[in-house]
Amino acid sequence: MIDWLWHPVKDSKPYWMEFVGPTLTLLLAIFGYWWALKVWKKQKSIEQHIWSGQQVETARVAACKAVWGLLAFMSEKEHSKTVFVKRGDNQHKTNHLRVAQAKEYLQKIEEVWFLQGHGLLISQGVRDDIFEFRSRVYRFLEKEQRKVGAGNELPDLIEVEEERLVSEVAALRERLNTTLRKEIGKGLHVEVLEG
Repeated sequence: MIDWLWHPVKDSKPYWMEFVGPTLTLLLAIFGYWWALKVWKKQKSIEQHIWSGQQVETARVAACKAVWGLLAFMSEKEHSKTVFVKRGDNQHKTNHLRVAQAKEYLQKIEEVWFLQGHGLLISQGVRDDIFEFRSRVYRFLEKEQRKVGAGNELPDLIEVEEERLVSEVAALRERLNTTLRKEIGKGLHVEVLEG
């Protein structure tokens, strides 16, 4: 009875061989599909990881650029946003704080840092320096407000008697300038390599 499976007709293949060919082909097709799907998923995972990393790096560079705009308030050269300025004749210049620009800086840092969300992606060193400047300006304004009284308004220009404060602000600005340039440069370098 089993003999017909092995030798149905003389000089022909056994019946089981006719089932093996299509079955083997089907199994190879299923294995090939499974393997291709596995490789495709791995490739998509890698692409997604690269894409999300690039998105984070782009957002970090945008955050550094937004913080870079705050350096205008710390500038040594006088312009419309400079908080600390020098006044007087060529022989005797004194440092002053411009109240309107100081208040604008305090408002702008809140906007950039918290409302726009750039504070999430900034390094600890930059964060410390930005908020150190903020603290110095805020404490100075608070101290001057106590001098003039709670109900009185501050003058537009307040003389800074502590030379050390101005030199520390200059050191903060230089440190921030260097750190931000490095971070933006590093981020742009990564964007060029991935782009």
